[in-house]
Amino acid sequence: AEVARRAILSDGASRASLGWQRTTLGGLAVALARAELARLGLAPSSALALEAICARVVHDHEDALGRFAPIRERPGLPRALARTLGELRLARVEDVGDADLAKLLAAYESELEATKIADRARTLAIATEVARTRDDVGPLLLVDVPLRTRAERDFLEALASKAPAAFAVVPRGDDRSLALTMAALGVTERDEHVPDANDGPLAHLHAGLFGAADQAQ
Repeated sequence: AEVARRAILSDGASRASLGWQRTTLGGLAVALARAELARLGLAPSSALALEAICARVVHDHEDALGRFAPIRERPGLPRALARTLGELRLARVEDVGDADLAKLLAAYESELEATKIADRARTLAIATEVARTRDDVGPLLLVDVPLRTRAERDFLEALASKAPAAFAVVPRGDDRSLALTMAALGVTERDEHVPDANDGPLAHLHAGLFGAADQAQ
């Protein structure tokens, strides 16, 4: 909101600025993927729905549990599986390297297909393909958007490839987000900003709490 306000003021009081939208990376992915999800008959998932799917996997695929069989009755297993399998899909791992996890992942993906549910990885994949075909992507401004996975990086890369300009601010110390953001934007250098006397008190407070911010553009 502060960025939009300053941009409008810099254009002069008599001019209007349209098209500013505040959202999250996940929210933007769902918005872009919505039409294609509907065409495919898929519904975006909730965390509870994914846990239910994993509970079904545990119940219906006992022969695939392997070393997890002794804890199949533990109430926390479906949630742990949902988190682990979701991370593997977001990382787009082709070779899990673990026979038991590979079987569970295959069963999980089969259940996703059968129930017509799109998890975060599927939604991001669809949104990435949609973004690559769009010609109406405006300038991108990302402030403290944490990137954690290859799927998120690929989505941002697709958006940035269509945007006339992109600017990102990453909190200092979040090396993973910084590396993924720089890769997505195709930059190899970064600027470090340290608040000076011309910056407002919030900038100094942010610097004091979190350190300087790394910028990539």
